[in-house]
Amino acid sequence: MRSPRPPFISPDTGIEISKRAFTLVELLLVLVLVAMISAISFPSFVHNYEQFQLKETANSLSSLMRYAQGRAVALGREHRLEFSPDYATYRMAVRAADPDDPAEKNFTKVPGKFGRTYGIPPGIRAEASSQNIHFNESGQMDDAVIYLCRKERCVILSTQEQSGYVRMYDGKME
Repeated sequence: MRSPRPPFISPDTGIEISKRAFTLVELLLVLVLVAMISAISFPSFVHNYEQFQLKETANSLSSLMRYAQGRAVALGREHRLEFSPDYATYRMAVRAADPDDPAEKNFTKVPGKFGRTYGIPPGIRAEASSQNIHFNESGQMDDAVIYLCRKERCVILSTQEQSGYVRMYDGKME
């Protein structure tokens, strides 16, 4: 049976120091393994993140459309979803209430957090059948199709299939 080693005492401080430690070879081996695993998993992570971002943008836009529809009914005033000319941003607007002119069609930004301007993330291309989608007081909305695409994957938001509903479909660019 082996007898235990005597403790190593530092000559500078007089403190007992354990000689147990990892060797440089062991540390380098672990570092190489971590680098290899990272290199293998990174492309998959990037792809999954891009798909998540596309789906999240579609969910956000769809939710805002449903909210605009509900708000138009609740307030009894027409609302609309407005896209910028390059389809890089969008926001919700409400028809200005002018008691002197019931045909007034001026729209103003909705107050509060739902009136902010939302951005389409870089790398996602948006196209729509109309730059403005209207939601009237009865709950009806314009027939519209919105395409959100990243590379060959697309998410399609449509109000054409059933009046008053926003549908979301997965698609692929041909």
